[in-house]
Amino acid sequence: MAKELPYFKFYPGEFLTGDITICSEQAQGVFINICCHYWMKQGSISLANVKQRFSKQNDMLEELLKSDILKINSEGKIIIEFLDEQILEFLEISEKLAKSGKVGGQANAKQMLSKSEAKSSNKDKIREDIIYKYSSFYDSEILKSEQQNNIEYAKFVEWLFKNNINKRPLTKVLNMKDQITVEMFDKYMKLYGYEKIKDTIINLDNYTKKTYSSFNSTLNNWLKPKDKK
Repeated sequence: MAKELPYFKFYPGEFLTGDITICSEQAQGVFINICCHYWMKQGSISLANVKQRFSKQNDMLEELLKSDILKINSEGKIIIEFLDEQILEFLEISEKLAKSGKVGGQANAKQMLSKSEAKSSNKDKIREDIIYKYSSFYDSEILKSEQQNNIEYAKFVEWLFKNNINKRPLTKVLNMKDQITVEMFDKYMKLYGYEKIKDTIINLDNYTKKTYSSFNSTLNNWLKPKDKK
Protein backbone atom coordinates (compact mmCIF):
# COMPACT_ATOMS: atom_id res chain seq x y z
CA MET A 1 0.00 0.00 0.00
CA ALA A 2 2.74 2.46 0.93
CA LYS A 3 4.51 2.12 -2.43
CA GLU A 4 1.37 1.91 -4.56
CA LEU A 5 -0.55 4.72 -2.86
CA PRO A 6 1.60 6.55 -0.29
CA TYR A 7 -1.12 8.94 0.91
CA PHE A 8 -4.79 9.06 1.80
CA LYS A 9 -7.20 11.92 1.09
CA PHE A 10 -7.64 14.28 4.00
CA TYR A 11 -10.29 17.00 3.88
CA PRO A 12 -9.63 19.78 6.43
CA GLY A 13 -13.22 21.04 6.24
CA GLU A 14 -14.70 17.65 7.10
CA PHE A 15 -12.16 17.18 9.88
CA LEU A 16 -12.83 20.60 11.45
CA THR A 17 -16.61 20.14 11.34
CA GLY A 18 -16.62 16.48 12.35
CA ASP A 19 -17.13 14.81 15.72
CA ILE A 20 -13.37 14.47 16.13
CA THR A 21 -13.25 18.14 17.19
CA ILE A 22 -15.22 17.22 20.31
CA CYS A 23 -12.17 15.30 21.49
CA SER A 24 -9.12 16.89 23.06
CA GLU A 25 -6.29 18.08 20.86
CA GLN A 26 -4.12 15.27 22.26
CA ALA A 27 -6.71 12.68 21.24
CA GLN A 28 -6.97 14.25 17.80
CA GLY A 29 -3.21 13.86 17.38
CA VAL A 30 -3.38 10.20 18.42
CA PHE A 31 -6.21 9.66 15.94
CA ILE A 32 -4.14 11.02 13.05
CA ASN A 33 -1.29 8.69 14.03
CA ILE A 34 -3.67 5.72 14.15
CA CYS A 35 -4.98 6.68 10.69
CA CYS A 36 -1.43 6.48 9.33
CA HIS A 37 -0.86 3.00 10.81
CA TYR A 38 -4.31 1.91 9.60
CA TRP A 39 -3.51 3.00 6.05
CA MET A 40 -0.12 1.30 6.05
CA LYS A 41 -1.79 -1.94 7.21
CA GLN A 42 -4.45 -1.69 4.49
CA GLY A 43 -7.19 -1.23 7.06
CA SER A 44 -6.33 -4.31 9.10
CA ILE A 45 -5.25 -3.41 12.62
CA SER A 46 -6.63 -4.71 15.90
CA LEU A 47 -7.57 -2.74 18.98
CA ALA A 48 -5.04 -4.80 20.94
CA ASN A 49 -2.32 -3.74 18.52
CA VAL A 50 -3.32 -0.10 18.80
CA LYS A 51 -3.34 -0.26 22.60
CA GLN A 52 0.10 -1.81 22.57
CA ARG A 53 1.46 0.73 20.11
CA PHE A 54 -0.05 3.69 21.97
CA SER A 55 0.32 2.32 25.49
CA LYS A 56 1.25 5.74 26.84
CA GLN A 57 -1.90 7.32 25.42
CA ASN A 58 -4.56 5.02 26.91
CA ASP A 59 -6.65 7.97 28.09
CA MET A 60 -6.75 9.38 24.56
CA LEU A 61 -7.68 5.98 23.11
CA GLU A 62 -10.55 5.64 25.57
CA GLU A 63 -11.66 9.14 24.61
CA LEU A 64 -11.72 8.19 20.92
CA LEU A 65 -13.59 4.96 21.62
CA LYS A 66 -16.21 6.60 23.85
CA SER A 67 -16.76 9.32 21.25
CA ASP A 68 -17.28 6.59 18.60
CA ILE A 69 -14.48 8.09 16.53
CA LEU A 70 -12.80 4.68 16.60
CA LYS A 71 -15.16 1.77 16.05
CA ILE A 72 -14.50 -1.91 16.73
CA ASN A 73 -15.94 -4.85 14.79
CA SER A 74 -16.86 -8.28 16.17
CA GLU A 75 -13.31 -9.53 15.53
CA GLY A 76 -11.77 -6.81 17.68
CA LYS A 77 -10.39 -4.84 14.73
CA ILE A 78 -10.44 -1.08 14.33
CA ILE A 79 -12.80 0.48 11.78
CA ILE A 80 -12.11 3.91 10.29
CA GLU A 81 -14.86 4.34 7.72
CA PHE A 82 -13.49 7.21 5.62
CA LEU A 83 -10.24 5.29 5.10
CA ASP A 84 -12.06 2.03 4.35
CA GLU A 85 -13.96 3.78 1.56
CA GLN A 86 -10.69 5.04 0.07
CA ILE A 87 -9.07 1.60 0.31
CA LEU A 88 -12.03 0.02 -1.49
CA GLU A 89 -11.85 2.72 -4.18
CA PHE A 90 -8.13 2.10 -4.59
CA LEU A 91 -8.59 -1.69 -4.81
CA GLU A 92 -11.26 -1.23 -7.48
CA ILE A 93 -9.00 1.02 -9.55
CA SER A 94 -6.09 -1.42 -9.14
CA GLU A 95 -8.29 -4.27 -10.32
CA LYS A 96 -9.33 -2.33 -13.42
CA LEU A 97 -5.71 -1.48 -14.23
CA ALA A 98 -4.69 -5.09 -13.74
CA LYS A 99 -7.43 -6.20 -16.11
CA SER A 100 -6.36 -3.61 -18.68
CA GLY A 101 -2.81 -4.88 -18.48
CA LYS A 102 -3.98 -8.46 -18.86
CA VAL A 103 -6.05 -7.56 -21.92
CA GLY A 104 -3.06 -5.79 -23.46
CA GLY A 105 -0.84 -8.78 -22.74
CA GLN A 106 -3.36 -11.14 -24.29
CA ALA A 107 -3.53 -9.00 -27.43
CA ASN A 108 0.26 -9.04 -27.79
CA ALA A 109 0.30 -12.79 -27.23
CA LYS A 110 -2.28 -13.29 -29.96
CA GLN A 111 -0.23 -11.21 -32.39
CA MET A 112 2.90 -13.21 -31.65
CA LEU A 113 0.99 -16.46 -32.00
CA SER A 114 -0.44 -15.37 -35.34
CA LYS A 115 3.04 -14.58 -36.69
CA SER A 116 4.38 -17.86 -35.40
CA GLU A 117 1.59 -19.86 -37.01
CA ALA A 118 2.14 -18.08 -40.33
CA LYS A 119 5.77 -19.18 -40.33
CA SER A 120 5.13 -22.71 -39.11
CA SER A 121 4.09 -25.55 -41.38
CA ASN A 122 2.12 -27.40 -38.68
CA LYS A 123 -1.39 -26.44 -37.71
CA ASP A 124 -1.50 -27.42 -34.07
CA LYS A 125 -4.50 -25.92 -32.37
CA ILE A 126 -4.38 -23.90 -29.18
CA ARG A 127 -5.90 -25.91 -26.33
CA GLU A 128 -9.42 -24.89 -25.47
CA ASP A 129 -10.20 -27.72 -23.07
CA ILE A 130 -9.07 -26.00 -19.86
CA ILE A 131 -11.72 -26.61 -17.21
CA TYR A 132 -12.35 -24.14 -14.44
CA LYS A 133 -14.13 -25.01 -11.22
CA TYR A 134 -15.91 -21.65 -11.18
CA SER A 135 -14.26 -19.19 -13.57
CA SER A 136 -10.70 -18.15 -14.38
CA PHE A 137 -11.11 -15.04 -12.26
CA TYR A 138 -12.57 -16.68 -9.18
CA ASP A 139 -10.32 -19.74 -9.37
CA SER A 140 -7.33 -17.41 -9.38
CA GLU A 141 -8.69 -15.39 -6.45
CA ILE A 142 -9.38 -18.56 -4.46
CA LEU A 143 -5.76 -19.62 -4.90
CA LYS A 144 -4.72 -16.21 -3.60
CA SER A 145 -7.09 -16.52 -0.64
CA GLU A 146 -5.68 -19.95 0.23
CA GLN A 147 -2.19 -18.47 0.36
CA GLN A 148 -3.57 -15.97 2.87
CA ASN A 149 -5.33 -18.71 4.89
CA ASN A 150 -8.64 -17.03 4.12
CA ILE A 151 -11.26 -19.79 4.12
CA GLU A 152 -14.26 -17.45 4.00
CA TYR A 153 -13.59 -16.26 0.46
CA ALA A 154 -13.85 -19.76 -1.06
CA LYS A 155 -17.17 -20.24 0.77
CA PHE A 156 -18.35 -16.92 -0.64
CA VAL A 157 -17.49 -17.93 -4.21
CA GLU A 158 -19.20 -21.30 -3.74
CA TRP A 159 -22.23 -19.40 -2.47
CA LEU A 160 -22.21 -17.17 -5.56
CA PHE A 161 -22.20 -20.18 -7.87
CA LYS A 162 -24.47 -22.68 -6.11
CA ASN A 163 -24.90 -22.64 -2.33
CA ASN A 164 -27.26 -19.66 -2.26
CA ILE A 165 -30.98 -19.49 -1.63
CA ASN A 166 -31.67 -19.84 -5.37
CA LYS A 167 -29.52 -23.00 -5.62
CA ARG A 168 -28.01 -21.77 -8.88
CA PRO A 169 -25.29 -19.41 -10.12
CA LEU A 170 -26.28 -15.80 -9.53
CA THR A 171 -25.85 -15.11 -13.22
CA LYS A 172 -26.96 -11.49 -13.19
CA VAL A 173 -24.19 -10.35 -10.87
CA LEU A 174 -21.68 -12.88 -12.21
CA ASN A 175 -22.09 -11.46 -15.70
CA MET A 176 -21.17 -7.96 -14.56
CA LYS A 177 -17.66 -6.57 -14.88
CA ASP A 178 -15.47 -5.87 -11.83
CA GLN A 179 -16.08 -9.06 -9.89
CA ILE A 180 -15.23 -9.25 -6.18
CA THR A 181 -11.56 -9.85 -5.38
CA VAL A 182 -10.47 -11.42 -2.10
CA GLU A 183 -9.24 -8.02 -0.89
CA MET A 184 -12.57 -6.37 -1.65
CA PHE A 185 -14.44 -9.23 0.02
CA ASP A 186 -12.36 -8.84 3.18
CA LYS A 187 -13.15 -5.12 3.36
CA TYR A 188 -16.88 -5.72 2.91
CA MET A 189 -16.78 -8.44 5.57
CA LYS A 190 -15.09 -6.07 7.96
CA LEU A 191 -17.54 -3.24 7.32
CA TYR A 192 -20.84 -5.07 6.95
CA GLY A 193 -20.63 -8.78 7.84
CA TYR A 194 -21.38 -11.88 5.78
CA GLU A 195 -25.18 -11.95 6.16
CA LYS A 196 -25.64 -8.38 4.97
CA ILE A 197 -23.33 -9.04 2.00
CA LYS A 198 -25.33 -12.12 0.97
CA ASP A 199 -28.73 -10.46 1.43
CA THR A 200 -27.61 -7.44 -0.60
CA ILE A 201 -26.26 -9.58 -3.45
CA ILE A 202 -29.49 -11.61 -3.61
CA ASN A 203 -31.51 -8.39 -3.78
CA LEU A 204 -29.19 -7.08 -6.48
CA ASP A 205 -29.44 -10.29 -8.50
CA ASN A 206 -33.24 -10.14 -8.33
CA TYR A 207 -33.45 -6.42 -9.11
CA THR A 208 -35.10 -5.73 -12.48
CA LYS A 209 -35.77 -1.98 -12.48
CA LYS A 210 -32.28 -0.99 -13.56
CA THR A 211 -29.26 -2.56 -15.24
CA TYR A 212 -25.87 -2.21 -13.59
CA SER A 213 -22.50 -2.88 -15.21
CA SER A 214 -20.06 -3.12 -12.28
CA PHE A 215 -20.60 -5.74 -9.59
CA ASN A 216 -18.15 -4.22 -7.12
CA SER A 217 -19.26 -0.59 -7.49
CA THR A 218 -22.94 -1.49 -7.29
CA LEU A 219 -22.46 -3.76 -4.29
CA ASN A 220 -20.45 -1.03 -2.57
CA ASN A 221 -23.25 1.50 -3.14
CA TRP A 222 -26.02 -0.89 -2.06
CA LEU A 223 -24.21 -1.86 1.12
CA LYS A 224 -23.79 1.72 2.29
CA PRO A 225 -26.44 3.07 4.69
CA LYS A 226 -29.24 4.75 2.77
CA ASP A 227 -28.40 8.21 4.02
CA LYS A 228 -24.95 7.87 2.39
CA LYS A 229 -26.14 6.81 -1.06
